[in-house]
Formats: sequence, structure tokens, C-alpha cells
Amino acid sequence: MNIFQKASNFFLVDSKRQYFTVAEQILSSATSLLASIVVARYAGLEWLGIYSFMLVFVSLANSVTFTLMLRQMTLEISTLSQNERCDMFFATIVMMLVFFAGIAAVLSIALVLIPSGHWVFIYQSEIIACILIVILGSVFDACKQYFYVTNNHHRSFFYTLVYSATFVLMLIFSIALSNENELMNCVLLSFVISFFVSFFFNSTIRQVLKKAKWHGWDYVSNTFRDFFQHSRYGMGGLLVSWAQSQSIVPFLMFLAGPLVVGYFSMARLLVMPISVVNQGLMKGITPSLRRTFKEHGLSELAQSVSKLDLKNLLFSVFYLGALVTGHISGLFHSYVPDYENVKWFLIMWVVTLLVTTHRFWLAQYFMVSMQFKYLLKIALLALCVSLTAMILLGYGTGNSHLAFLAVMLGELVVIYFFYKKQLLQLRQ
Repeated sequence: MNIFQKASNFFLVDSKRQYFTVAEQILSSATSLLASIVVARYAGLEWLGIYSFMLVFVSLANSVTFTLMLRQMTLEISTLSQNERCDMFFATIVMMLVFFAGIAAVLSIALVLIPSGHWVFIYQSEIIACILIVILGSVFDACKQYFYVTNNHHRSFFYTLVYSATFVLMLIFSIALSNENELMNCVLLSFVISFFVSFFFNSTIRQVLKKAKWHGWDYVSNTFRDFFQHSRYGMGGLLVSWAQSQSIVPFLMFLAGPLVVGYFSMARLLVMPISVVNQGLMKGITPSLRRTFKEHGLSELAQSVSKLDLKNLLFSVFYLGALVTGHISGLFHSYVPDYENVKWFLIMWVVTLLVTTHRFWLAQYFMVSMQFKYLLKIALLALCVSLTAMILLGYGTGNSHLAFLAVMLGELVVIYFFYKKQLLQLRQ
């Protein structure tokens, strides 16, 4: 037993495994938060805007992989035997690498076709680093999902701890050795190196891959086909949801420029703990919710989701109190760059996150019960509402603050139809 396994077993509490996932999400998000703070502090809010603009698309790419393959893998292997689980996990890793190889080939052709003077070449090294982050981050997520399914949340936490510790060290070197124009490249490179170090120490997953049997390309393609049969609706819903909520970043970039995106991103950093706890709890609890649905049906699933939603709401209210304290005490005025401009986006973020967090947990009821087609329909409706409002409020008035409210309007539409559909199903 290696040092990481001994340490994780020492801290393990069987009845609280999912909280290791919350802690892990807090740790990884704190790492990303630290990166953004370093960019803002040492390179400025304009560079933070550019950095956030690129990271939005990195997040989208990772979400595509998660929705297309990893979520379905998690749902499928939750009820398989150990050997079958190893085989499907290995097949999923292979299909991910093939998928990324195809994407890399398309991007390479696109770069050849783009004129040499295009702005893309100004950020060519940053774009390459972002592609590597997407690939390594998706494999990293696949390993975490395997740990969650096998109730090894504690091990996943400690390998994430290795990743975060490495990243902090790399970040210190980046600050010491680079100037403001090179800092963003160094931060992105720190992500890449940290993933590699974590993989080096992850002996558990290496053992899983050694145990797995290679069943041939037919098995891989059939597995992907089975995944895609359900994930195509989730994939469509993801793209639509991203366009509804996350497209505000590129929208602001083209409407007002990188400095306003920097204000927006700084405000998002301040409210990040709300979404961090939310995401961490969701990732750790999904296999358990799936088993609840399979064994007890929709009614029990709805009750479990409702309890988790309440936990997140209570935490959100508690954290909101901390934000109010930071504002009243003058702490934010002293330490947040250009807080007078940031605070208006902060207010909008708080209100929007309270709504989106509730919508997110309502969606888990339909996701775990694999009602992806319905989720896609509702997401399309919300997209129409949000984009229409965004164009009217943003371009119509030229006010980036009003454009941000368009996201919340779409979320309210989703919540209304989720409640209506859920009540109808539970009455049947």
C-alpha cells in the first residue's frame, strides 16, 4: 500500500464519502480561482478577460466530453461487475483519445487554412495549451468518475490534492520568472504539468487499466453507440444550455471588450464557492441517485434530489451573508481590483446563481431518470428566451448589465416547466 492509499484510508469515513467529493471540488476550484487571481493581480483585469474568454471554451469542451461519454459511462458501470466495469472504463478512455485525435486533426487543418495575419496566431501558444488542458482534464475527470462509482471518493480527493499542490508550486515559479505578457501562458502550462504529475502518482487507475481486457474496436464502437443513444439528447441540451448561460462571456467580449469581461469574471470568482459546492456534491452523489431511481422509482428520486437542493440553498444563504459582510466592512473595496465596477456584476451573479442552482438540482431528477429528450426541448425553449432578451437588452440598450439579466429569464422559464413536468409524473 503506497503513501497516498495509507493517508486516504486514515481519513476515510464510510458514511460521508460524498463529502470527499465536495472537498475535492472545492480544492480543484480553489486551484482555478487562484490561477484567475494571479492573472488579475499580476497581468491585469484585461488579461483576466482574455483568460476567462478562453477558459469558457475549455469548460465547454470538457462538458461535451463529460456529457457525451463520461456521464453515460458513470450511469452504465454503476451496476456492472468489477471486470465489466474495468473493461468499459478502458473502452471509454480509448474512445475519448480517438475523439480528441479527430478534433486535433480538424483544428490542424483549420490553422493551415487561416491567413497568417489572423488574430488566432497572436494567441497560438495559448490555444495549444488550452487544447492540452481539455484532453488531460477530460481523462482526469474520467478517473474521478471511476473512483466515485467504486466508492473511492477519498482516493480521488488525494490525487486531486497532488494535482493542486503541483499547480501551486508551478504558479509560484510562473510569478517569479515571467512578465505580465507571458504570465497567462505560464499559468496554462502549469495546468498541463499538474495533470501529468497527478497521473504519474495515480497507481490505482494504472492497476485498473492493467486488469481491463481489450475486446477490440467493435466493443469500443458499440459502447460509444450505446452511450450516444442517450447522450445525444444530453449533448444537445448541453450546447443549448451553454448558449443560454455561458454565451454571455463571448457576448460581452464582442459587446464591450476584454476589460468588461474582466469585471464580469472577477465577480464570478467571488461567488464561485456556491457553484463549487453544488458541482462537488452532484458529482459524488450521481451514482447513488441512479441506484435510488433503479431501486425505488421516481418518487424516492424526487425526495433525494429535493434534500440535496435544500443543502445547497442553505449553504448559498450562508455564503451570501459572507459576501454582504465583505461589502459592508470595506474588505472588497480594499482587495478587489476596481470593485466599484465589479460590484454590479457581483449583485447580478448572486441573484442568478440562486436561481440556476435550484434549476440545476431540478434537472438532476430528469437527468438521472434519463429523460434527455425532454431536457433538450426545455433547453431549446430557454435558449430562445435568453438570446432574445440578450439581444434586446444588450444590443438594444448597449448596457452589459441588462444583458446579463437575460440568463436569469431563461432559467426561470426552465424552472416553471420542470416543476410542471415533475408534478405530472409523480401524480401518475
